[in-house]
Amino acid sequence: MNIILFYPEELDTPLKVDDSRFIHIRDILKAKEGETVKAGIVNESYLELTIEHFGPRELHFSYKELTQKPRPTYPLTVIVGTPRPPTARRLIKDLTTLGVSQMIFSATDINEKSYLTSKLWKKGGYKDALIEGAQQAGSTLLPYIQHCYSLKRSLECLPPELEGIYLHAGTEHPSLKNYLSEAIAGPRVIALGPERGWTDRELNMMEKWGLKQVQMGERILRTETASIAAASMIIQHLYRY
Repeated sequence: MNIILFYPEELDTPLKVDDSRFIHIRDILKAKEGETVKAGIVNESYLELTIEHFGPRELHFSYKELTQKPRPTYPLTVIVGTPRPPTARRLIKDLTTLGVSQMIFSATDINEKSYLTSKLWKKGGYKDALIEGAQQAGSTLLPYIQHCYSLKRSLECLPPELEGIYLHAGTEHPSLKNYLSEAIAGPRVIALGPERGWTDRELNMMEKWGLKQVQMGERILRTETASIAAASMIIQHLYRY
């Protein structure tokens, strides 16, 4: 945790002893009364947080808004064939840390549809993963998340002019590395299927939508491994100068 994030409505309330932020300030940062720690408001500005008083059950603090603004997220949308909820949670956290601007978790023809009805989505559990990812990155900005019950619906959520690619194992199509060597910086979408892969129907759909097929070799990767590796390569090649 490299920054401590608050929603605006939390700023006038002491932190309770069972709050992970209380525990981090006390046990990891070992901050003392009068010291300051780096904080921020979700999707807004950075803060300087001053520890006013450590009580037995709560932490009282004051804050000052800073002029420094967070760096924007990268203009990358990641469509993912929805994995198991624990995997999806880790993926949300890690993609947030990387700095993608949007994630779309999609049902596909051959993955388990019940994954999209888990409490991760129904009870907002994914929001905690977003916060954890942003705190790790030291940013206040959270990506936008959607979940859709078909690949078609996921593609319909995209701007029509957005350039896109989809990942599919094999060697007969350009590698992601070669694709990126000729690409210019700009908004992108990458679609990654579940571990059982895309169906022919879905492959045809993405081609008709204008997405280009790329590959990262013959090995079949786990969804989270492929997603993090591909997003990292795109960010490194297109958005970091």
